[in-house]
Amino acid sequence: MSTYRKIPLTVNIDTGYLIDPLDGARISNEKLPAFCYGETAILCLSFVDSELNAFSFNSDDLFEFAMDSDFVHETDGAEDPLMAYSANDMADISGDWVSINRNNGNISIRIDCFTEGFLTKIDNDEEMDVWFEVKRYISGSSYPSEILRDKGYARNVLKTTEGTPASADPEYYNAVQTDSLLSTKADISHTHDTYLMKTSNLSDLSDASTSRTNLGLGNVQDLDQTNASNISSGILGAAYLPAALTSAKGAIQLESSGDITKFLNGGGSWAVPSGSGTVLNHISQGRLTLSTGVPVTTSDVTAASTLYFTPYNGNKVSLYYNSAWLITSFSETSLSISSLTASTNYDIFGYYTGSALALEALAWTDATTRATALTTQDGIYVKSGDATRCYLGTIRMTATTGQCADAGAAGPIKRFVWNMYNRVRSRNISYDSTNSWTYASTTNRIRNANETAAKHEFVFGLTDASLVSAEYHCLGVAGSAQPWLSIGFNSTTPEVGTKTGRAFSSSTAPNSQFTTGHAILGAGYGYAAALECASSAATTTFYGGASLPFITEMER
Repeated sequence: MSTYRKIPLTVNIDTGYLIDPLDGARISNEKLPAFCYGETAILCLSFVDSELNAFSFNSDDLFEFAMDSDFVHETDGAEDPLMAYSANDMADISGDWVSINRNNGNISIRIDCFTEGFLTKIDNDEEMDVWFEVKRYISGSSYPSEILRDKGYARNVLKTTEGTPASADPEYYNAVQTDSLLSTKADISHTHDTYLMKTSNLSDLSDASTSRTNLGLGNVQDLDQTNASNISSGILGAAYLPAALTSAKGAIQLESSGDITKFLNGGGSWAVPSGSGTVLNHISQGRLTLSTGVPVTTSDVTAASTLYFTPYNGNKVSLYYNSAWLITSFSETSLSISSLTASTNYDIFGYYTGSALALEALAWTDATTRATALTTQDGIYVKSGDATRCYLGTIRMTATTGQCADAGAAGPIKRFVWNMYNRVRSRNISYDSTNSWTYASTTNRIRNANETAAKHEFVFGLTDASLVSAEYHCLGVAGSAQPWLSIGFNSTTPEVGTKTGRAFSSSTAPNSQFTTGHAILGAGYGYAAALECASSAATTTFYGGASLPFITEMER
């Protein structure tokens, strides 16, 4: 006499996994049901969504049930592992071994375990696997969706007639196999001649040279950093690691620094990535500076012979390498400029050597003209003709060969280091320490003819970032002529709107004057100057001192 056992199972309709109905967690293999000879097992599958709400099927949905070929149907004794039924056909199934409740998403599947074929396999001590699969065809579709897919993990422990467990290791784990399936049950066929693995030794998976053989997948030799020729085709997600592999199988030793820049390609060789990608190519977390370890100088540097690219707000930089953008870490990188030509502009480029960031300098033709133009790679400024050279900024050498300056206090003002990225605004102040002087001309000149105190010099890499603001404070005594002051940009001709003067009521008392101006100087070398003149050829007096500065502001 057969026994009947009801086995309730809950299935997540979205994932196809068997889950715990209380918390929705996928159930582990050891909790799957065992089947005994002499019983009829009724699998009661309840389908729910990810929120554990009951799921309802459509009235005209088709379903496909697959069971392991070890089972036979009780009515004819023939192997019959695959059947498909519509919901409307359920009442006509002989023996009522499959039923569907489409209103609340329940499916019941009857599995008979008392057939002679089943008993024969048990008596022969054959390893057996109990698995099942349910596919759903939505009305109008000829392609199924798996609504129960845990069959490959159903390592059910089978029991003999005496109740003793059979071998816990099944012989067959069937791969998902989709044949050409039509929407009518009469035309559906299915075979189980393809398997994911067939092995009697699942425990020996530690050695790469044997584990794939055990799984029926062929031989794979060990891979090393330089030789991957044993991979003939396909796409592998394997990364090149800068340090050597350890001798233990599966253990990898990583360096504490360095970049993973090589990947195993489909041809079986290690290569640096090339082609398009989504790397953030605008990252440049550094600044050009003349002081080691100081990304933003706060003290004047007047005769530097070394240029540094120092980390600032991070230590990553994007560089174009092997036709792709590479983000690499860097520490402070230096470039000797001791041999660079005096009074010359130089573009500074960063590039990747294959292991680290390096810098190079490229001279301009003259003070305002590049010898080699800038261009863009993916919107980023690079050297024309060589996208691997990423533009970092521009410097200018002083009148002394091999020396560069970045000075903004007292004078002479020379802001000769300009950054493409991470620019900061600088306020530059100078003054003439001479107490007073006279001038008797209507021709504009630099204040007191003292360029050190009244001329601020700059270098810019791009025109659109070359704005300079200036202000000039002065005391004057009219005497026989009125004092006039103005600001000149790249010229001793006053900038329009900056020239100012006043009629003094006294020819002996000093009077305060003030003017401001703003100008875009353009790429290359430029300057701003404090200018003065008299209203006529008669003598007028100007005063100096720390309280009467010439001030400029710009970004560098």
